[in-house]
Amino acid sequence: MEEKIQVVHEVLKSLFPDAVSIEVLVNSEGITVAPHFKTNVSGFSMKTVTGKWVQKAK
Repeated sequence: MEEKIQVVHEVLKSLFPDAVSIEVLVNSEGITVAPHFKTNVSGFSMKTVTGKWVQKAK
């Protein structure tokens, strides 16, 4: 099971490389994927799901 979840993790990272998090909800009706992006962070550091640092606001 863990290997299959890791595959999903890699696929989501490749689909949304600039997202800082990705919510996935699976139920009997289907699947919902909601990526979250932060483009103007200030006062703290944040990484994308691929490990790149998000550019801080100037």
